[in-house]
Amino acid sequence: MPGGQCADSSIGLTVAPEKPNYAVGESVTFISTITNIGSVPCVRDLSGPMIVNTVESVDGGEVWSNADCFPGTGSDIRTLEPGQQAQFKMVWAGTTSSQGCTPADRKQVPPGVYAVTTHLGSMSGKPVPFNIH
Repeated sequence: MPGGQCADSSIGLTVAPEKPNYAVGESVTFISTITNIGSVPCVRDLSGPMIVNTVESVDGGEVWSNADCFPGTGSDIRTLEPGQQAQFKMVWAGTTSSQGCTPADRKQVPPGVYAVTTHLGSMSGKPVPFNIH
């Protein structure tokens, strides 16, 4: 019998770039992993609007969010067994974004150290660094 809605405390949330280093202009692939770290099966909406990746430069400014350009639609209610993971792959073109995603405003990010963070609704995972050179 499912344990109802997964509490935030029973969800593990991580993200990882597919590799630690990318060239300027290269697309960056992120893999977000949502894990039921609780002891009972539970359900959670894992739809596009709920899973948001943001990229910040190490000097603290947000440079990109998939919610700006591709906020997602619908719902994807899943039952997660204890220990079960759901993974989502997202590709970032290496350009800036802002709410509303005006194409003319999207600029190639310069070389540097960046960090990606995955969000699930109001939850946030730990930022994970990667390099663009």
